[in-house]
Amino acid sequence: MSMPTLKAGIAQVDVSPPEGVQLQGYPYQTRENTGIHDPLYADCLVLENGETSVALITADLVFFERAYTRELRSAIEKKTGIPAENIMLSGSHTHSGPRMVTKLFESEINQGLKVEWAYLDNLRNRLVDLAVAAQGNLKAARIGFGRGRAGAEQGIGGNRQDPKGLADPAVGVIGIQDSEDRWLAVWVKYSLHPTILQVENKLVSADYPGAIRSYLGKTRPGVPMMFAQGSTGDQSSRYFRKNQSFAEVERFGTAIGREADRVLDTLVLSDRACLAVRSGEFMPEWKEIPPVEELEERVDRYWEELRRLEAENAPYVQRQTCYLDRLGTEYTLAHARLKARGEPFPWSDEVPAKVQALRIGSACLVGLPGEVFVEYTLAIEDGSPFQPTFAVTCANGLLPGYVVSEEAAEKKVFEAGVSMMKPSAGRMLVDTSLELCAMLEKECHE
Repeated sequence: MSMPTLKAGIAQVDVSPPEGVQLQGYPYQTRENTGIHDPLYADCLVLENGETSVALITADLVFFERAYTRELRSAIEKKTGIPAENIMLSGSHTHSGPRMVTKLFESEINQGLKVEWAYLDNLRNRLVDLAVAAQGNLKAARIGFGRGRAGAEQGIGGNRQDPKGLADPAVGVIGIQDSEDRWLAVWVKYSLHPTILQVENKLVSADYPGAIRSYLGKTRPGVPMMFAQGSTGDQSSRYFRKNQSFAEVERFGTAIGREADRVLDTLVLSDRACLAVRSGEFMPEWKEIPPVEELEERVDRYWEELRRLEAENAPYVQRQTCYLDRLGTEYTLAHARLKARGEPFPWSDEVPAKVQALRIGSACLVGLPGEVFVEYTLAIEDGSPFQPTFAVTCANGLLPGYVVSEEAAEKKVFEAGVSMMKPSAGRMLVDTSLELCAMLEKECHE
């Protein structure tokens, strides 16, 4: 018996915060937004094949906490009947969007940072309505998957630690058409921190994903663009951006958007697709936290080094690296002080780490919480039986810091300082993901 025709429904909503809502992305920085440069959007794609329904929600937001994800999924299930476990919620990780955290260190509160409860409550309601609207738009559809490339050759992308380091320049693309060959939506995945705009910026912006949307809005008028983040862990524009301007945002977004547009025209579309979801979890190992006094001395040395670099007008990259490494040590120090007082870590409820694998026909999306180093996302995509497989980070929750490589931990770089986990978490993440993909491979045959 052949599989029923695939149906798809898409809906989009503006989720830009009101003026004054604090922006998130740069630790210990209080940034009340002064207005909107480009609007933030959330999109929901519902897929149904007569047996199973799934929903993909992407948003121009930094991330979603585990508890928020759980509440939102439950509310959507009640309104739509789509099982909570079949809903993938991911953020683009823009650092020019509203604060999404509900837990703060004492030092952050003392500095004036706050939880934006009014925005978060309103957002939850709007995202539920978004899913309802997407389900209400279901129609016969065809879907296709592809991959392009936009990286160092175009002067974009790159590794945050080393311009010649491991990078992922792949442009993942999913295209959905209706039965009359009209595009309903395009889903784009890219691995790069949306931090072209830095801490000085106080305007709301989707950063380069917004520029991808703008480009595709010209070549595919009226077609919603969904953006999913790949490896945010160590993928950054640091060595490739010319400056930190909106002009650079447009340059990056145009390069990626142009490639996504090209790939879209090459897709082989099908009106039938197996839909299946599996979820798993693992408990990471906690890293050893040095004594408070040792960390305080380390922070002081970083400050001295940073002042010296600034006095010598050292290159930006050198100063920024020192700044971030000091920041990572300060995060470890904050946790060390909590431990010394016998208080719990703020992110303890984000574990065990949950992984979600969602099969759509011959492709698979793997939803990973937190910020993951590129060697692990590539291992998942390369080791999966599904081609293509898209590893999506900042999905369905956070983690207690970055999922770092062994090398990063040895060098004590920024990301390793922020993380409370040993590098072994990366291997656990890969193993769990590939186990889920193997389960999905047996789900159905097309």
